[in-house]
Amino acid sequence: MKKRTVIVLVLSFLLSVTAAFSVGYHVREQKQSEYDAQACQTLLSLAAQKVKFDDISNPDTMESLISNIYAAWSHCPDPDAASRLYDLWNGLIFSYEDYAAQPELLMERLRAIHNLLPQKSKSGIFSE
Repeated sequence: MKKRTVIVLVLSFLLSVTAAFSVGYHVREQKQSEYDAQACQTLLSLAAQKVKFDDISNPDTMESLISNIYAAWSHCPDPDAASRLYDLWNGLIFSYEDYAAQPELLMERLRAIHNLLPQKSKSGIFSE
């Protein structure tokens, strides 16, 4: 009888540990999705601030802008917005002079991508 009780207790313990890990994994996945959406919006806002307030013809500023757009793409939860970010990132890498000469066009593209994202916490930089 004791052997059977020990086996039941060990199996119960293993089952409860497995259930706890499963619940933890599920909660982490939900939080990661929320984090990614917020990170994407924050990085887009940083990119827009660079376009609006910095000299994007400066190679260092443009490099930083390209980095922000790539990071936003890597966190973007919306597939359409991610695709547009990727296209913009490639465009900036291969023909940054065109965008540096037309910051309004770049800001318009960032605003269009930003409008595709969920409405949770929109940045004021895009509403101006």
